[in-house]
Amino acid sequence: MTETAQPYLIEVVDDFEREGIWPGKLEMDVTPGPDGNPVRWEIKTKDAAAWALRKMAKIKAGMDENEIAAVKEIQRIVAWKEAENAKLQDSLNFFEFLLQGYFLESRKADPTIKTIKLPHGALKMRTQQPEYTYEDDQLLAWAHVNLPTAIVVKESVAKQQVKDHIKETGEIPDGVSITERPEKFSIEVI
Repeated sequence: MTETAQPYLIEVVDDFEREGIWPGKLEMDVTPGPDGNPVRWEIKTKDAAAWALRKMAKIKAGMDENEIAAVKEIQRIVAWKEAENAKLQDSLNFFEFLLQGYFLESRKADPTIKTIKLPHGALKMRTQQPEYTYEDDQLLAWAHVNLPTAIVVKESVAKQQVKDHIKETGEIPDGVSITERPEKFSIEVI
């Protein structure tokens, strides 16, 4: 259904409801509660089912409108946050640069310094392990020739073939359990 058709259908449902054109009392069975107010409705005809689907379409359209409004608002807030944080990040970078300069100057006086503790934090310098970057295709070809013990073979079972085997033979292999499930009801609102 196109986006332009959806609002039109909502208007039609609204018009029908205003004019009292919806399933009558004979088509909708209402069970009254102790206070006389309806407790449960039952749909008994195709007209009543169609009316319920129109109502669901209207409700879903409202939910879609809410989603669109929320997404737009979230986008505005995220854009604001990113702009404000970009300004603040520039300030953080500036002070980090100054503090790193101070640390390096302090280290010239004492090359063994790894940490300078201060009331509101600490300045630290740590040695890092080298970072390895791998090109898997090239490395695999090299390993086949030079280091075959580094090659890992992964095994798995083709589950569709197991399902087909069970359907054909009725045999349920070890490691497989089957849980029967009831029919699933769904509603398609257009």
